[in-house]
Amino acid sequence: MIKKRNAYFDNMKAMLIFLVVLGHVLSNFGGEGSLARWLYLMIFSFHMPVFLFVSGYFAKPDPKKVIARLLILYLIFQVLQEAVQYMIDFVKHPSEAAFEFQLFFPLWTLWYLLALILYNILLPTFDTDDPKKQIRNLVIAFAMGMLISYSTNTDNFLAANRVVTFLPFYLTGYYGKINGNIDNYLKNRKKIKSREMAGRKIAAAALVAGMLLLFWQTRDLWHKDWLYGTDSYIGTGLTPWIKLLTYVLAYIWLFVFLILMPKRRIGFLTKIGRNTLGIYLFHSIVIIILREIPGFSGKMENTIVWSILLSVLITWVLSRDPVAVFLDKFQYKRKLSQE
Repeated sequence: MIKKRNAYFDNMKAMLIFLVVLGHVLSNFGGEGSLARWLYLMIFSFHMPVFLFVSGYFAKPDPKKVIARLLILYLIFQVLQEAVQYMIDFVKHPSEAAFEFQLFFPLWTLWYLLALILYNILLPTFDTDDPKKQIRNLVIAFAMGMLISYSTNTDNFLAANRVVTFLPFYLTGYYGKINGNIDNYLKNRKKIKSREMAGRKIAAAALVAGMLLLFWQTRDLWHKDWLYGTDSYIGTGLTPWIKLLTYVLAYIWLFVFLILMPKRRIGFLTKIGRNTLGIYLFHSIVIIILREIPGFSGKMENTIVWSILLSVLITWVLSRDPVAVFLDKFQYKRKLSQE
């Protein structure tokens, strides 16, 4: 029996994965112009927290299946990304090129895959349908997220800073699902009076406008690293108040997505949302290769339009079904379904 897809979350995932790609394209080719910096800050203020919320919504406390499905992909793409970088280094500086496999230090975008593995392994510990215990767990997760930034010299080991910093968003999605709050909202959205729903959408749109203006006015005050979830309070300019602000902004964006995201199928957008894994895993390799093409970076730099068009192209190509079929071969779904 084929499980029916949820178009609402497919639409959300499609928009988020495009913003992931756009953010990485901007960081490599967008330059340091005011518009590029503003757009980059906007994207990184919410795209991973909201993505982790969605991942939490679909999570199940079954570590065995998660390890079987995700760990193999982490290992493959950790090796693949290192191999690509090695070949590039070998072509440029043969005597200095070295292949060094790092199991516990995820390369670039792969921290997210490692985070999902760790979250799902830990999920049975946080699994509870008691609202009071859920609130307690969220408070603990927030406290851990705030305290982790007092640590220094973690060197990206197991993406510890990010894993701990973004844990509250994952748990918010998971608890929202098991409590039925999100499902009830989606089922009852049509029953909400048109005037009330319009008011919610106006409020959400006003929040978007406010945050667009906020980031534009403060774009030169922000350090991009503050939004990565990796910085320490020591020697970086990040403070507990700033980190608390990043949490607040991310949750505001989450509210905006939940209110404004269309529930119906939207052709290409919904289809892209079905195949986000391939986009996530392969787009970083594509960008690594593109930035080594002579003259490519120079032509792209400070050109927002070209960055957006390149991001659309990468997202569309990697969302094709052959990519998803290829990845399915490494996830052992058939073996798991027979157990």
